[in-house]
Amino acid sequence: MYIIYEEVANKVGKISVIVYEDHGSNPPDNSITVSSVPDPQQIDGKLSVPYINLDSHEIYYEYIDAPVVLDLEEEVNKLKKEIMEMKTILLNVSSENKNRIQASN
Repeated sequence: MYIIYEEVANKVGKISVIVYEDHGSNPPDNSITVSSVPDPQQIDGKLSVPYINLDSHEIYYEYIDAPVVLDLEEEVNKLKKEIMEMKTILLNVSSENKNRIQASN
């Protein structure tokens, strides 16, 4: 098994791929053979990002905030409301312009 990484700091690589089965291909230069990969902790609201210490080959995780996923139905209703408000504004402006044109004639 080996991992492919992108060096992100001095002696630190961000793991981009974990290759569990070697199919006889030559691993790329930015890879390291490892015997195992530890499982990340499951933390609510966080995503795990795997890294490797390029000297010791120790794999560890950093945890970042997971993006907030809005309720789609709520978002659709919000957008519909905004569209209705914009239509109302446009109708009012159109009506005002029509009244101005009629008054000037």
